[in-house]
Amino acid sequence: MSVNGSPVFLHSMWGTGSTYLASRFAEEARYCVFYEPFHEYVGSEKARLKVREEYARARALLRHPEVAGGLLDIYDRSEPLTKEPLWRAYDPRSAIRDVYGRMSAKSQEYLRACLRVAEQDRRIAVFGFCRSGTQFTEMCRLFAGRHLYLYRNPIEQFRSYDWPANDYFVPTTYLQLACSRRWRRVLKLVCDDHSALSVSACSLSCNIVDATWSQRMARMLMRNLSAQDAFAISYLSWRVCLAAASEQGLELFSLNDLIAQGQLRNRLGGEFAIRFEGLRSTAVPDFEADAQCYAERAARVADAVDRELMSSQYERPLGRNAAATLVRTVGDWPHRTVENHPRQTDCILR
Repeated sequence: MSVNGSPVFLHSMWGTGSTYLASRFAEEARYCVFYEPFHEYVGSEKARLKVREEYARARALLRHPEVAGGLLDIYDRSEPLTKEPLWRAYDPRSAIRDVYGRMSAKSQEYLRACLRVAEQDRRIAVFGFCRSGTQFTEMCRLFAGRHLYLYRNPIEQFRSYDWPANDYFVPTTYLQLACSRRWRRVLKLVCDDHSALSVSACSLSCNIVDATWSQRMARMLMRNLSAQDAFAISYLSWRVCLAAASEQGLELFSLNDLIAQGQLRNRLGGEFAIRFEGLRSTAVPDFEADAQCYAERAARVADAVDRELMSSQYERPLGRNAAATLVRTVGDWPHRTVENHPRQTDCILR
């Protein structure tokens, strides 16, 4: 592969194995890997300094692979055009407010600045992972390159969030969804505990100058959120993200697919000249019990999302084409979740 090859965009949600996939690229010198380019820490000097000072603990906390020089140090690099560090080009709206909206012009220029850094190094830029939502669809449209989407079984993914012991993923996912007028309305349809949603999401999440303030408020409000509502939030985001990726025609696969499908593993490994060492199954114990527990809420979320995907209330409704071609019913939900269609569209759990 030429060092002047096209950039690679790894789109995924939390808890999918995205860190493992990004680490496969990070160990190859030909790649310049930008870890979590939309993470809220990128734009905070204080947060990045703390990460640097507490590298080992922060790496474990953020579930990043080991990176020579530090986790977020690449964003201190000056880009060749403006001579400014990359973190100055970062748009804090990309971490929460825009995730289920459209990517801002500032975020677009920020990614271009990252590409210029990789080009200066004569390496291939790899963005991994890019928080999915619907913001990434603008990335697919505006930035040529290889765009991949890594998914995970939604039960496994929710279990990996370790709610309520870990109070980052669910509240932050809620904030991201609530910033979208479209998906905020669906949130209220699929969650029973409206006390957690009683404070205006906009008043919380529009404080984009300090995303961590919004997250602290969301954690406080959602302290007593039920497991069913927490799952509804997670599964809502899962369906929306997967529908968006399918609509863009991205190649969709999971780590379990890489294990089970040697042809897929060999093809991707050969295409990118990476090695899938240490690849492990993401299966979780007691899957069927959890699937039965959440089946009713999953059906409720699925119906609400499917109705919204078909809605013509909003301009350019997400999934208007996808609803007819990619949202498909598959088997019994405790046993079957997502299968790749031969055309790389996806079957979405119903």
